[in-house]
Amino acid sequence: MALWNQATPEVSPEKPQPVPPGLTPTPTATTSAPTPAPVVPTPKESAPSGRRESVFGPGVTIEGKIEGDADIRIGGKFKGDIQIKGDLNLDKGAKVSAKVQAANVTIGGELEGNVIAGAQVKLLESGQLVGISKQRR
Repeated sequence: MALWNQATPEVSPEKPQPVPPGLTPTPTATTSAPTPAPVVPTPKESAPSGRRESVFGPGVTIEGKIEGDADIRIGGKFKGDIQIKGDLNLDKGAKVSAKVQAANVTIGGELEGNVIAGAQVKLLESGQLVGISKQRR
């Protein structure tokens, strides 16, 4: 305990400090090694190396336009237009109402709108598509 206007001595972890007479030493907490960061599982369908993936999960609602070169993974709700050069993945539980243009589209949630894919459209067992799907030529 420091007294008012009195300098506090610096404590070095290597050397124990003497205890003034009349006081009993209190045990000090030992510092332990930092705990390692929790292991984050990789997504089921991970993006190929060198490609970036933007993700917004359940509980997120966005309205507007998504455009870009990266892959997109949607687990929440989206309404608008999606024009990407990468892949679009709709997770189970996603609800999307959009006009979609992407390289590949995988639908595990609900998609209402027309889809134009550069390569393929995959409809998973949990997926639902209300609209037209066609391949870009």
